[in-house]
Amino acid sequence: MRKFKTCLLVMVILIGCLAGCLAKKDEITEIRFNRGHDSMWGNQFYIAIQATEIVQAHYIPEGSSELVTVEHLSITEAQWQTIKSMVEQLPLEKVRTNIWEKQKLDGSEFRELTLVRGKKETTYYWPDTPEAQQMEQFFEALLLSECASSTHDTECIDGGVQHYVDEGSPKFIESTQIQSFYCEFSAFDLSAASSPIAGRYHTLHAVDGSGSYEARGGDEIFTEREFILDETFFDELQRIVEKYDLAQYNGQFYTVSGLPPDYGVKLKILYDSGERIRCSNNQSCFLSIEVMEELVSLFYPNDSVN
Repeated sequence: MRKFKTCLLVMVILIGCLAGCLAKKDEITEIRFNRGHDSMWGNQFYIAIQATEIVQAHYIPEGSSELVTVEHLSITEAQWQTIKSMVEQLPLEKVRTNIWEKQKLDGSEFRELTLVRGKKETTYYWPDTPEAQQMEQFFEALLLSECASSTHDTECIDGGVQHYVDEGSPKFIESTQIQSFYCEFSAFDLSAASSPIAGRYHTLHAVDGSGSYEARGGDEIFTEREFILDETFFDELQRIVEKYDLAQYNGQFYTVSGLPPDYGVKLKILYDSGERIRCSNNQSCFLSIEVMEELVSLFYPNDSVN
């Protein structure tokens, strides 16, 4: 009888261990969502998530044709559990034929979901249900560091950071012919004694033979100017770009959610070769006082900005 109890106990332990292993094996370790359309097949929106990290994602921002890629963005454990919970609510059907290739060729839109459990990967058709649409919106909001709606059972937290670098952005621009220039930056953190541009948010724009400049604080505009570009304007602008090596910041984007809009810096420069410089930081201005003052002097050639 004692031997029987011992054997029974061993069997119970083995069954428990086996069940634990199976449960662990079946646990979702990675979730990938892919949405494509036409010539942007597979690149319109893609996100791969493992536990508390967006391992890789790429998307094409609204109004743009350029692909933005990000890697290793942190998410919370609560967000990861929310994603897994949303997956469990989807009526999923395994992909058994390569219909995506057909959709790629005929230009129609497609969506697919891949779940990784241990070493096993399974791809599913994306269901046409309200739950699926809600989850797709959740992916987009998560990637763009925006707060999801209350229907996603998540909390909006100010101060969340999104930092990514476009590794394909060159740090040296071969062309010297600027086609368009746009820059806005905050000088609120400067004292009036340290710089004549202090205490204002400056916006500078030049394209198609015309330029504009604006200095404001909040909703009040203190200085504004519109003018026709002379033949030397872009040459002088390029001199400033090269002097302060603005290309070194190319492809760097840093966003902290919840901050007021008039902080930091945005810079976009397009060259006739198609090369470009793009970077932004909504928390602090990475431009030096010297480059900001030279830019303002070029767009608003006065001794001071009042």
